[in-house]
Amino acid sequence: MSGKRDDLRTQAWRDLRLVILERDNYVCHMCLQHTEGRDATIDHIVPASMTGQPNNTPSNLRTLCRSCNSKKGTKVSQRQAFIKPGWGIGVQ
Repeated sequence: MSGKRDDLRTQAWRDLRLVILERDNYVCHMCLQHTEGRDATIDHIVPASMTGQPNNTPSNLRTLCRSCNSKKGTKVSQRQAFIKPGWGIGVQ
């Protein structure tokens, strides 16, 4: 079965997800609350929808709780502070 985000269904993604959660001490980057289990999500700071290709590198990933991730959606203002210089992303 092929989907639009098959890269998020692999063992490599599950392993990377755990690395990011541990790196961030299971703390949501937006509300600063501890998160765990299914409430812990991994957010792509610069999503594939902005660049046309997925970027699953640790510098482009952060921990968010499910609630904050849902509220954030695709709001550029919630991503702007995390975009690193040199990424070639023109966020206004």
